[in-house]
Amino acid sequence: MEGIKAAEEGLKTNLLPASNTFQQFSQHENKRVKGELQRVTSQLCQEFESCVENRLGTAQEELEASASASIMDAKESFLQLLQSGNDTVENVRAS
Repeated sequence: MEGIKAAEEGLKTNLLPASNTFQQFSQHENKRVKGELQRVTSQLCQEFESCVENRLGTAQEELEASASASIMDAKESFLQLLQSGNDTVENVRAS
């Protein structure tokens, strides 16, 4: 019986420091993992923002090129219409 009580006391004596050590380890790992998560999250946000900015820049360039081409086409059509109108007026005057 004395041996069992001594073993229990030995376990209690050994478990408390082990428990404290594990608790300290857990707290340290919690802080480390939180820091790593914050770092990775920040990095991913920066990469996402950069990707979005690049895509927006490309889309804006494509839109500007398309709009410019459309404006030039409209201008050419207007000039042709104007010339056609002038030709019609000249033909009417000549008749």
